[in-house]
Amino acid sequence: SFPVSQYDRRCIPVGYKVLDLETRFAQPVIEWTISLYAQGGSKISNSQTYVLDCHCSPLERYFLFLNTLGGIDTLRTVGESKHSFSVAGEQAERIVSPFENPNLHQKFNYNQRGTDQIEQYTGFQNQASMEWLRDLLLSEKVWRIGGLSPNPTVSGYLQPIRLKLGEFDFGQDNVFTQGLKFDYEEFFI
Repeated sequence: SFPVSQYDRRCIPVGYKVLDLETRFAQPVIEWTISLYAQGGSKISNSQTYVLDCHCSPLERYFLFLNTLGGIDTLRTVGESKHSFSVAGEQAERIVSPFENPNLHQKFNYNQRGTDQIEQYTGFQNQASMEWLRDLLLSEKVWRIGGLSPNPTVSGYLQPIRLKLGEFDFGQDNVFTQGLKFDYEEFFI
């Protein structure tokens, strides 16, 4: 029980382990629903149902993003990822020696920097999920949980990422599930 006012944000842990669902019930829990209630017993939030899916994908990655309502949503992707490394810098030319042939020049690079660039596929989504993913693409704050490798541990760190802007395919007639591809690069605060 905690006091809340209109427009307050609260972080409420609802995970399987946090709620100790494994030991609290005699039967295995595979689905649970969370709702917020006022002290008088009236429901003050939408219900959110969680389903324990034990089938893991070898390509599972998790992303957090700030949604348009100010909350943080989690995106679980099961699609492939493509990682590339982009190098940028400046190039210049200089005279090798003022005492030798003045037409003899040396080209060199300076101010070099590298950026990890990742192309991520979400896996198949229904049309409602695709509409929800617009929040991801519009979000100014996005994090990947853990490193570039799939299947992060629970203790995975939050890596800030920057989504690349552009055009995204969101639907096609008579196609009821499709995936989304988004590109991003890591950046550091």
